[in-house]
Amino acid sequence: MLVLGISSAIAILDVALVDKNAVLAESCDKETLRAEKLPELIDRVLKKSGKVASDLDAVAVTAGPGSYGGLRGGIAVAKALCQSLDIPVVGVPTLDAVARGIDASEGSITVAAPACKGEYNVAVFSASKGGLKRISGDSISKSKPDAQGLFIVGQEDVFPRARSVALIGIERLKGSEKSDVLELSPRYSHDPNIREFNS
Repeated sequence: MLVLGISSAIAILDVALVDKNAVLAESCDKETLRAEKLPELIDRVLKKSGKVASDLDAVAVTAGPGSYGGLRGGIAVAKALCQSLDIPVVGVPTLDAVARGIDASEGSITVAAPACKGEYNVAVFSASKGGLKRISGDSISKSKPDAQGLFIVGQEDVFPRARSVALIGIERLKGSEKSDVLELSPRYSHDPNIREFNS
């Protein structure tokens, strides 16, 4: 199963192409969070792997929480690809993708992503030889969490990697989980701060 992973939830754009469990190619842009760069990154990944868009079986994309513009841009690109190719799309929680990318064999993992107003989006996972299991829903912490096994998104190269997004997407597709391409929308932890434009 050939799955394109798109991660655009934070100020890093990451795209990866995964076939079963093998990463065929990936491309990352840490300079800017501009969804306009996603088609370029996708094209680069397809060329590196020797594949074309019509080879894709599905697209997996970070669905939130995360940056307002980043999530909207990534989901829009994923939906456009899936609609044009008539393939499934899978929305992957951002904190699941972060946890999947952490090298931990045993114990508890707490993933925290900065939100707005000094708050953090937090989720707790249990790591074992059998894999990773989510043991809490997403929650909002009013301050930086104080927990063992804490990983803060954006520190020490901790971010939702597209390879993790794709791998989670493959697992969910095997379990017959997919998102409705028309219904998939970003999951924000806070209402976006949008000001009305007055001309």
